[in-house]
Amino acid sequence: MTSNASQGLSDDVIFDIMSNRRRRFVLRYLQNEGEPAQLTDIATALAAVESDTTPGEVDRQARKRAYVSLYQTHVPRLAEEQVVEYDADAGTVSLRDPAEELLDQVGRGESADRWPSVYFLLGLAGLVIHLLLGVMADRLLLVGVLVPLGVLVVSLLHWRKLPRQSWEHEFQ
Repeated sequence: MTSNASQGLSDDVIFDIMSNRRRRFVLRYLQNEGEPAQLTDIATALAAVESDTTPGEVDRQARKRAYVSLYQTHVPRLAEEQVVEYDADAGTVSLRDPAEELLDQVGRGESADRWPSVYFLLGLAGLVIHLLLGVMADRLLLVGVLVPLGVLVVSLLHWRKLPRQSWEHEFQ
């Protein structure tokens, strides 16, 4: 079995922790919303995401189901592996160093969002290089301008069609 020396977490533990959507949610919530956080706030945010509503509109039953699940199962599991620090008396949860490393190692789901900017920069660079070097013939100018221009147009269309994503969309 391979282990992750920098965290002291084995690969099996990492995969177990990150295989559960609610545990990933807790880690992302803490990473994005600040620390320490109240378990009740995390449960409300989780219930809102799972109910596809806002935290203010979450019904009591959904909030309770999320809270009980986090309180009894997921937060204790994260605390057991020392990924979070959980103060049951105060009801607060905070990230520990292994969590940041774990989240960075697993990635943040942003790679797909980068493609439109890659297309755009590639097309822009091609167009700038072509215009700076100049052209010898009209046909070369036509091809040399239309190709990067096409990449720019496609990238902008792709960019506009992407929903404005927040960290919460990863859990739906």
